[in-house]
Amino acid sequence: MIGLLAMFVALCALAWALAAGAAQWLSRYSFEALPPKRRLHRFTLLALLPWLLPASWAAALAGVALSKRVGWIDDHCRIHGDGHPHLCFEHFPAIQIEPLAGAALLMVLAAVTTVVVRHAWAALARRGRLAALLRLVPSNGLVRKIDDERPLAMVARPLRPVVLVSRGLFDCLDARERRIVIAHEAAHLRGRDLIKSSLFECLLTFHLPASAARLRAHWRQAIEERADDRVARRFGGADTAQALLKVVRRQQFPATVGLAAGGADIARRVERLLAAGEPSAVSRDWSTVALGLAVLVPAAWLAGAHHAIETVLGVILGS
Repeated sequence: MIGLLAMFVALCALAWALAAGAAQWLSRYSFEALPPKRRLHRFTLLALLPWLLPASWAAALAGVALSKRVGWIDDHCRIHGDGHPHLCFEHFPAIQIEPLAGAALLMVLAAVTTVVVRHAWAALARRGRLAALLRLVPSNGLVRKIDDERPLAMVARPLRPVVLVSRGLFDCLDARERRIVIAHEAAHLRGRDLIKSSLFECLLTFHLPASAARLRAHWRQAIEERADDRVARRFGGADTAQALLKVVRRQQFPATVGLAAGGADIARRVERLLAAGEPSAVSRDWSTVALGLAVLVPAAWLAGAHHAIETVLGVILGS
Protein backbone atom coordinates (compact mmCIF):
# COMPACT_ATOMS: atom_id res chain seq x y z
CA MET A 1 0.00 0.00 0.00
CA ILE A 2 2.83 2.41 0.87
CA GLY A 3 4.53 1.64 -2.42
CA LEU A 4 1.35 2.39 -4.37
CA LEU A 5 0.85 5.71 -2.57
CA ALA A 6 4.50 6.61 -3.16
CA MET A 7 4.09 5.98 -6.88
CA PHE A 8 1.02 8.21 -7.08
CA VAL A 9 2.77 10.97 -5.09
CA ALA A 10 5.78 10.79 -7.43
CA LEU A 11 3.47 10.88 -10.46
CA CYS A 12 1.58 13.94 -9.18
CA ALA A 13 4.85 15.68 -8.31
CA LEU A 14 6.11 15.21 -11.87
CA ALA A 15 2.83 16.52 -13.31
CA TRP A 16 2.86 19.51 -10.96
CA ALA A 17 6.45 20.41 -11.90
CA LEU A 18 5.51 20.40 -15.59
CA ALA A 19 2.32 22.40 -15.03
CA ALA A 20 3.99 24.93 -12.72
CA GLY A 21 6.75 25.48 -15.27
CA ALA A 22 4.20 26.03 -18.04
CA ALA A 23 2.22 28.45 -15.86
CA GLN A 24 5.43 30.30 -14.98
CA TRP A 25 6.08 30.89 -18.68
CA LEU A 26 2.50 31.67 -19.74
CA SER A 27 1.90 34.06 -16.84
CA ARG A 28 4.32 36.51 -18.49
CA TYR A 29 1.59 37.36 -21.00
CA SER A 30 -1.03 39.84 -19.80
CA PHE A 31 -3.23 39.67 -22.95
CA GLU A 32 -3.90 43.42 -22.67
CA ALA A 33 -5.43 43.57 -26.15
CA LEU A 34 -8.30 41.31 -25.07
CA PRO A 35 -11.45 42.47 -23.24
CA PRO A 36 -11.34 42.07 -19.43
CA LYS A 37 -13.86 39.22 -19.44
CA ARG A 38 -11.77 37.21 -21.92
CA ARG A 39 -8.61 37.85 -19.91
CA LEU A 40 -10.24 36.74 -16.66
CA HIS A 41 -11.22 33.50 -18.35
CA ARG A 42 -7.66 32.85 -19.52
CA PHE A 43 -6.12 33.67 -16.16
CA THR A 44 -8.56 31.27 -14.50
CA LEU A 45 -7.49 28.50 -16.86
CA LEU A 46 -3.83 29.21 -16.11
CA ALA A 47 -4.55 29.15 -12.38
CA LEU A 48 -6.22 25.75 -12.79
CA LEU A 49 -3.30 24.18 -14.67
CA PRO A 50 -1.21 22.99 -11.66
CA TRP A 51 -4.37 21.41 -10.24
CA LEU A 52 -5.75 19.78 -13.38
CA LEU A 53 -2.60 18.18 -14.78
CA PRO A 54 -1.70 16.14 -11.65
CA ALA A 55 -5.37 15.23 -11.16
CA SER A 56 -5.73 14.05 -14.78
CA TRP A 57 -2.54 11.99 -14.67
CA ALA A 58 -3.52 10.35 -11.40
CA ALA A 59 -7.07 9.73 -12.66
CA ALA A 60 -5.79 8.19 -15.91
CA LEU A 61 -3.54 5.67 -14.18
CA ALA A 62 -6.07 5.04 -11.42
CA GLY A 63 -8.56 4.25 -14.18
CA VAL A 64 -6.13 1.72 -15.64
CA ALA A 65 -5.66 0.13 -12.21
CA LEU A 66 -9.42 -0.02 -11.67
CA SER A 67 -9.94 -1.50 -15.13
CA LYS A 68 -7.54 -4.31 -14.22
CA ARG A 69 -9.49 -5.00 -11.06
CA VAL A 70 -12.88 -5.28 -12.78
CA GLY A 71 -11.46 -7.27 -15.70
CA TRP A 72 -11.84 -4.70 -18.46
CA ILE A 73 -8.17 -5.00 -19.42
CA ASP A 74 -5.62 -7.78 -18.96
CA ASP A 75 -3.86 -7.86 -15.61
CA HIS A 76 -0.16 -8.47 -16.23
CA CYS A 77 0.97 -7.79 -12.66
CA ARG A 78 1.65 -11.46 -11.88
CA ILE A 79 3.84 -11.80 -14.95
CA HIS A 80 6.33 -9.29 -13.56
CA GLY A 81 6.01 -10.25 -9.92
CA ASP A 82 5.13 -8.19 -6.86
CA GLY A 83 8.57 -6.58 -6.82
CA HIS A 84 7.94 -4.82 -10.13
CA PRO A 85 6.50 -1.32 -9.64
CA HIS A 86 2.93 -1.37 -10.88
CA LEU A 87 -0.17 0.71 -10.28
CA CYS A 88 -2.75 -1.87 -9.26
CA PHE A 89 -5.50 -1.80 -6.63
CA GLU A 90 -5.52 -5.61 -6.30
CA HIS A 91 -1.84 -6.56 -6.27
CA PHE A 92 -0.10 -3.83 -4.31
CA PRO A 93 3.52 -3.36 -5.42
CA ALA A 94 6.02 -4.75 -2.92
CA ILE A 95 8.75 -2.31 -3.89
CA GLN A 96 11.57 -1.16 -1.67
CA ILE A 97 11.84 2.62 -1.71
CA GLU A 98 15.37 3.97 -1.51
CA PRO A 99 16.00 6.15 1.57
CA LEU A 100 16.86 9.17 -0.59
CA ALA A 101 13.67 8.79 -2.63
CA GLY A 102 11.64 8.30 0.56
CA ALA A 103 13.14 11.46 2.04
CA ALA A 104 12.29 13.37 -1.14
CA LEU A 105 8.67 12.19 -0.97
CA LEU A 106 8.44 13.25 2.66
CA MET A 107 9.81 16.66 1.70
CA VAL A 108 7.15 16.96 -1.01
CA LEU A 109 4.38 16.14 1.48
CA ALA A 110 5.87 18.55 4.03
CA ALA A 111 6.07 21.31 1.41
CA VAL A 112 2.43 20.80 0.42
CA THR A 113 1.34 20.91 4.06
CA THR A 114 3.40 24.04 4.70
CA VAL A 115 1.97 25.86 1.69
CA VAL A 116 -1.61 25.01 2.64
CA VAL A 117 -1.13 26.06 6.27
CA ARG A 118 0.62 29.29 5.26
CA HIS A 119 -2.17 30.30 2.89
CA ALA A 120 -4.85 29.39 5.43
CA TRP A 121 -3.06 31.42 8.11
CA ALA A 122 -2.78 34.43 5.79
CA ALA A 123 -6.49 34.18 4.95
CA LEU A 124 -7.40 34.07 8.64
CA ALA A 125 -5.18 37.09 9.30
CA ARG A 126 -6.90 39.08 6.54
CA ARG A 127 -10.28 38.05 7.89
CA GLY A 128 -9.26 39.20 11.36
CA ARG A 129 -8.14 42.62 10.10
CA LEU A 130 -11.38 43.03 8.19
CA ALA A 131 -13.47 42.01 11.21
CA ALA A 132 -11.64 44.59 13.31
CA LEU A 133 -12.38 47.24 10.68
CA LEU A 134 -16.07 46.32 10.44
CA ARG A 135 -16.45 46.63 14.20
CA LEU A 136 -15.70 50.34 13.82
CA VAL A 137 -18.52 51.01 11.36
CA PRO A 138 -22.33 50.73 11.59
CA SER A 139 -23.47 47.11 11.44
CA ASN A 140 -26.46 47.51 9.12
CA GLY A 141 -26.85 48.39 5.47
CA LEU A 142 -25.03 47.46 2.29
CA VAL A 143 -23.08 50.73 2.16
CA ARG A 144 -21.29 51.55 5.41
CA LYS A 145 -19.57 54.83 6.18
CA ILE A 146 -16.18 54.89 7.93
CA ASP A 147 -15.21 57.85 10.09
CA ASP A 148 -11.80 58.26 8.48
CA GLU A 149 -10.25 61.31 6.83
CA ARG A 150 -8.48 59.20 4.21
CA PRO A 151 -10.46 58.71 0.97
CA LEU A 152 -11.54 55.09 0.77
CA ALA A 153 -14.21 53.17 -1.14
CA MET A 154 -14.02 49.42 -1.37
CA VAL A 155 -15.93 46.15 -1.38
CA ALA A 156 -15.09 43.85 1.51
CA ARG A 157 -16.15 40.42 2.81
CA PRO A 158 -16.69 37.82 0.05
CA LEU A 159 -19.75 35.92 1.31
CA ARG A 160 -21.71 38.87 2.69
CA PRO A 161 -20.17 41.77 0.78
CA VAL A 162 -20.45 45.35 1.96
CA VAL A 163 -19.29 48.63 0.48
CA LEU A 164 -17.09 50.66 2.80
CA VAL A 165 -16.92 54.40 2.15
CA SER A 166 -14.91 56.85 4.25
CA ARG A 167 -15.92 60.33 5.34
CA GLY A 168 -12.76 61.64 3.71
CA LEU A 169 -13.98 60.42 0.34
CA PHE A 170 -17.26 62.26 0.61
CA ASP A 171 -15.44 65.43 1.61
CA CYS A 172 -13.07 65.47 -1.38
CA LEU A 173 -15.53 64.50 -4.14
CA ASP A 174 -18.51 66.30 -5.58
CA ALA A 175 -21.91 64.63 -5.86
CA ARG A 176 -21.35 63.20 -9.37
CA GLU A 177 -17.92 61.85 -8.48
CA ARG A 178 -19.37 60.15 -5.42
CA ARG A 179 -21.97 58.43 -7.58
CA ILE A 180 -19.22 57.27 -9.95
CA VAL A 181 -17.17 55.75 -7.13
CA ILE A 182 -20.21 54.07 -5.58
CA ALA A 183 -21.22 52.76 -9.02
CA HIS A 184 -17.74 51.26 -9.40
CA GLU A 185 -18.10 49.35 -6.14
CA ALA A 186 -21.64 48.34 -7.11
CA ALA A 187 -20.21 46.87 -10.32
CA HIS A 188 -17.92 44.70 -8.18
CA LEU A 189 -20.94 43.60 -6.16
CA ARG A 190 -23.02 42.67 -9.21
CA GLY A 191 -20.12 40.75 -10.69
CA ARG A 192 -19.45 38.88 -7.41
CA ASP A 193 -15.86 39.96 -7.93
CA LEU A 194 -14.69 39.59 -4.36
CA ILE A 195 -15.73 35.96 -3.96
CA LYS A 196 -14.32 35.18 -7.41
CA SER A 197 -11.05 36.82 -6.40
CA SER A 198 -10.99 34.80 -3.18
CA LEU A 199 -11.46 31.56 -5.12
CA PHE A 200 -8.80 32.63 -7.61
CA GLU A 201 -6.41 33.23 -4.72
CA CYS A 202 -7.04 29.66 -3.55
CA LEU A 203 -6.15 28.37 -7.01
CA LEU A 204 -2.79 30.17 -6.77
CA THR A 205 -1.84 28.13 -3.71
CA PHE A 206 0.30 25.65 -5.64
CA HIS A 207 1.81 28.06 -8.14
CA LEU A 208 5.41 29.17 -8.00
CA PRO A 209 5.69 32.55 -6.21
CA ALA A 210 6.64 34.49 -9.35
CA SER A 211 3.81 33.12 -11.49
CA ALA A 212 1.32 33.53 -8.62
CA ALA A 213 2.29 37.19 -8.25
CA ARG A 214 1.95 37.86 -11.97
CA LEU A 215 -1.39 36.07 -12.28
CA ARG A 216 -2.69 37.90 -9.20
CA ALA A 217 -1.73 41.27 -10.71
CA HIS A 218 -3.22 40.38 -14.12
CA TRP A 219 -6.45 39.21 -12.47
CA ARG A 220 -6.76 42.33 -10.33
CA GLN A 221 -6.17 44.56 -13.35
CA ALA A 222 -8.84 42.81 -15.41
CA ILE A 223 -11.34 42.86 -12.53
CA GLU A 224 -10.90 46.61 -12.06
CA GLU A 225 -11.05 47.33 -15.79
CA ARG A 226 -14.28 45.36 -16.13
CA ALA A 227 -15.83 47.44 -13.34
CA ASP A 228 -14.50 50.63 -14.98
CA ASP A 229 -16.15 49.68 -18.28
CA ARG A 230 -19.51 49.17 -16.59
CA VAL A 231 -19.29 52.58 -14.92
CA ALA A 232 -18.08 54.30 -18.09
CA ARG A 233 -21.13 53.10 -20.00
CA ARG A 234 -23.27 55.08 -17.56
CA PHE A 235 -21.17 58.15 -16.72
CA GLY A 236 -18.74 58.35 -19.63
CA GLY A 237 -15.07 57.44 -19.82
CA ALA A 238 -13.67 60.92 -19.18
CA ASP A 239 -15.72 61.56 -16.03
CA THR A 240 -14.94 58.08 -14.70
CA ALA A 241 -11.21 58.61 -15.30
CA GLN A 242 -11.33 62.01 -13.58
CA ALA A 243 -13.02 60.60 -10.48
CA LEU A 244 -10.57 57.69 -10.39
CA LEU A 245 -7.55 60.01 -10.55
CA LYS A 246 -8.99 62.22 -7.84
CA VAL A 247 -9.36 59.27 -5.47
CA VAL A 248 -5.91 57.90 -6.24
CA ARG A 249 -4.13 61.22 -5.70
CA ARG A 250 -5.48 61.40 -2.18
CA GLN A 251 -4.88 57.77 -1.25
CA GLN A 252 -1.64 57.42 0.70
CA PHE A 253 -2.06 53.78 1.73
CA PRO A 254 -2.57 50.42 -0.02
CA ALA A 255 -6.00 48.80 0.09
CA THR A 256 -5.39 45.21 1.17
CA VAL A 257 -8.68 43.86 2.50
CA GLY A 258 -10.96 44.11 -0.51
CA LEU A 259 -11.47 45.53 -3.99
CA ALA A 260 -10.80 49.27 -3.91
CA ALA A 261 -11.61 51.97 -6.44
CA GLY A 262 -7.95 52.95 -6.60
CA GLY A 263 -6.51 49.47 -7.10
CA ALA A 264 -4.42 47.86 -9.87
CA ASP A 265 -2.45 49.82 -12.51
CA ILE A 266 -4.13 53.23 -12.44
CA ALA A 267 -2.31 54.61 -15.48
CA ARG A 268 -3.47 51.70 -17.60
CA ARG A 269 -7.04 52.03 -16.34
CA VAL A 270 -7.15 55.76 -17.10
CA GLU A 271 -5.71 55.24 -20.59
CA ARG A 272 -8.42 52.68 -21.36
CA LEU A 273 -11.17 54.95 -20.09
CA LEU A 274 -9.97 57.94 -22.12
CA ALA A 275 -9.49 55.87 -25.26
CA ALA A 276 -12.78 54.02 -24.92
CA GLY A 277 -14.67 53.59 -28.15
CA GLU A 278 -16.72 50.97 -29.89
CA PRO A 279 -15.61 47.49 -28.80
CA SER A 280 -13.60 45.79 -31.52
CA ALA A 281 -14.61 42.38 -32.76
CA VAL A 282 -12.68 39.51 -31.24
CA SER A 283 -12.22 36.04 -32.63
CA ARG A 284 -13.51 32.91 -30.96
CA ASP A 285 -11.61 32.00 -27.81
CA TRP A 286 -9.98 28.58 -28.07
CA SER A 287 -8.19 28.76 -24.72
CA THR A 288 -10.54 26.27 -23.03
CA VAL A 289 -10.05 23.79 -25.87
CA ALA A 290 -6.28 24.29 -25.68
CA LEU A 291 -6.25 23.62 -21.95
CA GLY A 292 -8.44 20.55 -22.39
CA LEU A 293 -6.08 19.13 -24.99
CA ALA A 294 -3.03 19.97 -22.86
CA VAL A 295 -4.57 18.07 -19.95
CA LEU A 296 -6.37 15.17 -21.63
CA VAL A 297 -3.92 14.20 -24.39
CA PRO A 298 -1.00 13.47 -22.00
CA ALA A 299 -3.40 11.67 -19.65
CA ALA A 300 -4.64 9.45 -22.48
CA TRP A 301 -1.05 8.75 -23.55
CA LEU A 302 -0.11 7.84 -19.97
CA ALA A 303 -3.00 5.40 -19.77
CA GLY A 304 -1.85 3.69 -22.95
CA ALA A 305 1.80 3.64 -21.89
CA HIS A 306 1.17 2.80 -18.26
CA HIS A 307 3.75 0.00 -18.19
CA ALA A 308 6.52 2.37 -19.28
CA ILE A 309 5.36 4.95 -16.73
CA GLU A 310 5.42 2.31 -13.99
CA THR A 311 9.02 1.53 -14.91
CA VAL A 312 9.97 5.23 -14.82
CA LEU A 313 8.34 5.67 -11.42
CA GLY A 314 10.19 2.60 -10.19
CA VAL A 315 13.50 4.14 -11.27
CA ILE A 316 12.61 7.42 -9.51
CA LEU A 317 11.76 5.58 -6.30
CA GLY A 318 14.92 3.50 -6.51
CA SER A 319 13.18 0.13 -6.71
